[in-house]
Amino acid sequence: MPKESVLTPAEKDSIQIRYFIFHILIAGNDNPTTLHEVELTDEQRNFFCERLAQAAEGTQFVFSDRNASTPQRCERILQNPAESFSHESIGLAQDFLNHHRKNMSDGVFVVALVDVQRGGEEIPLISLIKIDHTKVLEYQTEETEAGLVAKLQEVINTFVEDKKALQKVALIDCGNHYGWDVLAKERYTAETIREYFRKFLSVVEREDASHWTRQAVRAVTAWAFQNEGELSEDASAYKHRAITYMNTHAAFETKGFVDMVLNEADPERRELFEVSLNDALAQKGVLGKNFLPSRDRYQRMQSETNGLR
Repeated sequence: MPKESVLTPAEKDSIQIRYFIFHILIAGNDNPTTLHEVELTDEQRNFFCERLAQAAEGTQFVFSDRNASTPQRCERILQNPAESFSHESIGLAQDFLNHHRKNMSDGVFVVALVDVQRGGEEIPLISLIKIDHTKVLEYQTEETEAGLVAKLQEVINTFVEDKKALQKVALIDCGNHYGWDVLAKERYTAETIREYFRKFLSVVEREDASHWTRQAVRAVTAWAFQNEGELSEDASAYKHRAITYMNTHAAFETKGFVDMVLNEADPERRELFEVSLNDALAQKGVLGKNFLPSRDRYQRMQSETNGLR
């Protein structure tokens, strides 16, 4: 049965890169500079696993057309990665460039086939990331008989601290393992993702903001009533702070939401309740989601959540 939530912390920690490459995008060029291979050391491989884990959050989408270019390319990679990964990664980079020619910043387009462990199951996912050219990622290219090979010379520590280099991110599930087909997000936009990125991915939002606003508050309310004997306040106080968060924040972000809802000064108790509240949010598919809270649901949520004892 497809799982509702984004990747859990355990699933993120389990990410392993099977195939990895990037192609170079230069503003004004009609075609990407394509690479035959990217050589990664074990340390660099671990580094990118951590970056991919950070990127494994976002708004949930489903494919609007599974016969469109991006889902089809991803399907072909999964069917035969040894034969298809390199060729289809170039096609994905070219398609992305074709959809975004105006005001594009120079950078690299990363394509990775990763495996995620969920229980005893190994789930293949495809990650697409546009990284702006910054000093945090340095590479040299070498012409070989097979083609252009990139060697990463240095990955500076500031990349860990500064997420701005990750301009656009998509995590794609073509196998119906999750309730979503694509998790996607990008920086510097009030929208979930920009229209050209949406068209490149061929996706529509799985649910609207009202749905996720309601689900988040319902998850908190049910969790608070279930744990009322151990909590320091009445369950209604936690529900009220959840609703207040929705009405005072322009965008939903899990950590900030949990911090405000718990309002717990004792670090040990806070850590204990944070784990169980995150589990409750995950069961509703809210954990790690990005969405713009629907503030007009305030009165309706008040009445809907009152009966969730």
